[in-house]
Amino acid sequence: MEARKIEGDPDVKLSSDAKLASGFTHSSSGLTYDFIKPKTSKHKDILHEFTQEYKRTKGNLDSIKEHAGLLDSEVISVNPRLMG
Repeated sequence: MEARKIEGDPDVKLSSDAKLASGFTHSSSGLTYDFIKPKTSKHKDILHEFTQEYKRTKGNLDSIKEHAGLLDSEVISVNPRLMG
């Protein structure tokens, strides 16, 4: 439940900021772009961090699965009666 709240927080903040920014006109000063740019950059950094963490976790799980598979094949080769 807490994870879903944390996961939804950036979306809520982006939506809120977008509504606020929509009140500004697209003037030549670039006020809207300047307002949104730091938030976009921050969320891009957060996405990058989550992507890196996901890749690390997936790599660890793949390694654990491979290790378990090797152990299973070794047990079966040592004691074929365990196979069936």
